[in-house]
Amino acid sequence: MRELIVGLQQLYGSVPLPLLEVWGRFAYLIGLMLAACAFTGVTFRPAGAWGLGREQQAWDARALFSAGLTFALIPLSGYIGSGIVLVPGAQTFESLKDVMVFLTIVLFGYPALLVIPAAYMLSDLIEGVPPGFVLDWMPGYFCWTAFVWMAYQLIGRNPDFRLARTWGRYALFVLVLMALDPVMWGYLCSAKFTPAIAHREITPALAFTLSITWLLAPFMMLGALPLARRCRLFWAEIPGHVRERWLRRPSWVWESGQGVTPAPVAATGDEAARGIPIRMVLAASFIGLALLLVGAVAWLTLRNGEEAANKLASRLHQEIADNINLQLDDYLARTSDDVAQRVATINHLLAGLQIARHGRAWMVARDGRVIASSLPGGRNDAVMREAQQTLQRTPLALSSLRVPYQFRFDVVSAQPLSRETWLAQATPYSDPAGHTNWVELTAMPESYYLADVQAGSSQSAMLSAIALTLALLLASLLAGIVAAPIRRISDSTESIAHGDLAQRVQGSHLQELNALADAFNRMAAQLQGSFKQAVASEQTLVAIFDASPVALAVLEARREGGPPLDPRKGRKILNVNHAWERMNGFTREQVLGESSTSLGLWKDDNERTRFSEAVRDGGFVEDFEAVLRRADGSLYTALLSARDVQIGDGYLSILSIEDITEQKLASARLLELNQQLHALFDAAVEVAIIATDPDEYITVFNRGAERMLGYTAAEMLGQPITRFHRSNEIAKCAQELAAHGGVAVDSLRIFAALTRETGSDIRNWSYMRQDGKILRVSLALSAIRTADGSLSGYLGIARDITEQLAAQADTLKLNLQLDNRVRERTRELEASTAQLQHALDNLRHTQDKLVQSEKLASLGSIVAAVAHELNTPIGICVTVASTLQEKTDTLEQQLHAGAIKRSQFEDYLTACGEGVRLLQRGLQRAHELVANFKRVAVDQSSAQRRVFGLQQVMQDVTALLMTSVRKTPFKLEVDVDDRLEMDSFPGALEQIVSNLVNNSLLHGFAGREQGVMRLRAGPDGEQVRLEYSDDGVGMSDDVLHHIFDPFFTTALGKGGSGLGMSICYNLITGPLGGSIEVESTPGHGCRFVIMLPRVAPEHHGGHGPAS
Repeated sequence: MRELIVGLQQLYGSVPLPLLEVWGRFAYLIGLMLAACAFTGVTFRPAGAWGLGREQQAWDARALFSAGLTFALIPLSGYIGSGIVLVPGAQTFESLKDVMVFLTIVLFGYPALLVIPAAYMLSDLIEGVPPGFVLDWMPGYFCWTAFVWMAYQLIGRNPDFRLARTWGRYALFVLVLMALDPVMWGYLCSAKFTPAIAHREITPALAFTLSITWLLAPFMMLGALPLARRCRLFWAEIPGHVRERWLRRPSWVWESGQGVTPAPVAATGDEAARGIPIRMVLAASFIGLALLLVGAVAWLTLRNGEEAANKLASRLHQEIADNINLQLDDYLARTSDDVAQRVATINHLLAGLQIARHGRAWMVARDGRVIASSLPGGRNDAVMREAQQTLQRTPLALSSLRVPYQFRFDVVSAQPLSRETWLAQATPYSDPAGHTNWVELTAMPESYYLADVQAGSSQSAMLSAIALTLALLLASLLAGIVAAPIRRISDSTESIAHGDLAQRVQGSHLQELNALADAFNRMAAQLQGSFKQAVASEQTLVAIFDASPVALAVLEARREGGPPLDPRKGRKILNVNHAWERMNGFTREQVLGESSTSLGLWKDDNERTRFSEAVRDGGFVEDFEAVLRRADGSLYTALLSARDVQIGDGYLSILSIEDITEQKLASARLLELNQQLHALFDAAVEVAIIATDPDEYITVFNRGAERMLGYTAAEMLGQPITRFHRSNEIAKCAQELAAHGGVAVDSLRIFAALTRETGSDIRNWSYMRQDGKILRVSLALSAIRTADGSLSGYLGIARDITEQLAAQADTLKLNLQLDNRVRERTRELEASTAQLQHALDNLRHTQDKLVQSEKLASLGSIVAAVAHELNTPIGICVTVASTLQEKTDTLEQQLHAGAIKRSQFEDYLTACGEGVRLLQRGLQRAHELVANFKRVAVDQSSAQRRVFGLQQVMQDVTALLMTSVRKTPFKLEVDVDDRLEMDSFPGALEQIVSNLVNNSLLHGFAGREQGVMRLRAGPDGEQVRLEYSDDGVGMSDDVLHHIFDPFFTTALGKGGSGLGMSICYNLITGPLGGSIEVESTPGHGCRFVIMLPRVAPEHHGGHGPAS
């Protein structure tokens, strides 16, 4: 083993001494920080996870017994180990005490940790370490204990060395401790010894001792762990002995007695009541008193012994000096002048003194030379050298010493390692003859005087250890006697708190505790009776609470006079009813003690904060709308109401929840429908759509109405409907309705009167624009009723017919003028004129019907074209008739004058013949136009079903359309199979073709100088394939998707109503029973393919397209 120590000395000797100094200081600082954590209950592994936490120790009987046992085992193991020599003169079995420190900390935990520093210091005193050394090294004892505490952190929950992971963590602990503890003690010892001795001698010795310690510790733990478990002293398996929580968190996450694997522990709320156990107070007081008394006696004994020894040493030194002086005087008076002989004699004289057996006596000259000494070869003696150096450092140096001077000095040696204090006296000496001027020095080790005192100190320390151990045992016994009845009362109180109201407490032999037990039993009996009444009331309230159809929850609020709860933190849920469980999908057991935040009930945490702040500030909240989350993650919209109610000295919050998801969805759908309706109204800019409430005040005023009347919607909303009606016209209508119904009509409730019988009304009205202009409109009025039949308002749709009526009047005026001219100019044309007038009357009648129906709007353009075409033949006829009339008048004048010639008469006959032929051709052309128009008009207006040839129908309608086509640079090509016959509605077909051609002219050739329209028809099985195409600008995909939508037009404001293609689609898919497809590419025209059955299907409940 000595070779191992030498090897360690060489290892540490290879490290530079300044580095060892810095290393030792660093280890000392680390030790102090670990000690601060260990002794204040800090843990680095709460619940087995790395982090900062707090431990709470329960000071029960086992904790006190563990502390007492530890205090006894440390000095005992140190005493036994000091008697076992490993290296003679150098090393004892100090490792036994260190192993015991390791075992007690790991097995007993915090109670052992608290007593180990004191026990270790007491053990060193028993082993003979000077009290001054122990006092100076006191921080080291705490650091050493904190270093071993790291093993408690790493393997303390399961120090079973049969497991591989325990060895791994133990190895980590050993590496860290070996790197810190030896150099730390070297740093602390450098104050007592030299730094070189401390780091080169003490540190290797400690490293050797600790190496043996950590080799023995695992094997001793294998035997100690089962014993501690059998005695139920292993801290990690004692239920409730230790609890751990994360730093700055109130809830406990681990509690001992739950197995090796850490488990979370719910916060119980009784932490404030735990406090310091009474047994701890009693034991601590008793032990403190014993420690104070023992320590005071030991200190007084040691101090008095040292003072007595110092006085004895002083007298002894003086007696020795006086004795030496007498002998020297006698000797020098009789001796010769031979210097060598004199020195040898003085050496012999000094060696024969009593002091030479235990100390030193020597004579030195004033310059420091050793003249003689009691020790042979003493000139190189370390004690004599240190004494002279110490004396030289004092104000009384050798050269100036005139009176005796006592002092002390320390002699430090590395081999063997020691630090010994010596007491010395320097006395000036001169022989009677005055030939010598020397200084006489005497020195004795302090241990020579204090040996018995130090032995007594060791025995006192041993007695102190025994006394403290007995004090611990007696304190534990006394605490048990006093605490047991109190514990029974506490346990009974806990049982009552858990519902066992029949719990009673046995009496005690102690008078005060017996009175306390009697009072407790009386209180329990009264509480049991009161609780039965409270239970009955509670059961009634719980039944009402659970039966409520409203979702209810009870939440914590605050205590009387206490601070309000932080709204950023969720309130704990104390109870919920069945309706709440059904609404949110949680069971009562899942939510009790939890908060809305931990359950994730709120979709938006800001809403929860606002709600909590409102309840905190006002004490109640009603109809707070929020989005909540169920247990399955689904969301719903709820109305929350809460109110704080006072219960005892605290407050609870009663929360009710109403699910309004369906109402919100219905409201959203209604809002969306209203938005769509308003968008549709605003899109219909060609008509004015105005709605009112039942009192006929405007609620809807679309863009068409703004455009028609010049008012803005903001100006008209809330205004009476009579704002833009002419008062005389309303009064006239009211008179007519009153005359018809026999009941007076209020002119301010004209809409109600108009819709009273049928619910709707269509008639022409006069509107007054904002600028004063009068408009003629066709108004369709309807009463709007709710599902239960109650009136909610009126809806009016007005179409401006001012220009149509003006055109109608102009056409009538023109026709009348034409009729008069023909009737006046020629009688021969009366029949044709009458026929033409009849045709024009039919045309006006047809036109009246067309302006009332958007589906027949195309006839307006046909009428205009026919009227334009009729102007040419009729104008020719009028011109010819006027010419014939003039020639006839001239001939008649010549005839009366008798101046007519044959040549003139022949010219007249020739002119008449030519005029008649021109009249016949003009009238024939007019006849053909009227006949074609009659067929088309009759087909489109009568909606009559008949059998017809498709080619003839197409020729008729294209003949009329050609009047419009010829005015343009575009061409219309028609190719229809002459064998096709159909049993269908020719009027619908004619309207479809007319709309397609007009669309091409209006939209398809926009910006084009030329183009071709093609109409083809042919058989396709039992169907007819009608194909129409043009090579115009085509349509985009967006336009193509909406081409058949009502009111959709790309020529808004240019004559397009947006109904043409919608009417075509309805006619084809409705009465005609066919289908239509459209293809178009921008820039390449469009193509319509219409498939129609040869025999149209029968339609019940209607009569063809008109229905």
